[in-house]
Amino acid sequence: MSGSITVEIPEKEASSLESALDEALTALRGMDDEESRAREERIVRLRAETHVLMEQIRKELHVEETL
Repeated sequence: MSGSITVEIPEKEASSLESALDEALTALRGMDDEESRAREERIVRLRAETHVLMEQIRKELHVEETL
């Protein structure tokens, strides 16, 4: 069950509140963008590490086959 809250704000304070909310929203979007970039960088790094490990495994298997 969800409820609602009503808040009355004097007109004099509304513009400063709106400005503060805009700043907060901009900051949250920036944080989300940073998290997305960090997540993408981690994926790229993990792919590269996986590729290196696969190459090492292939080389080891090839060495064992030749022995």
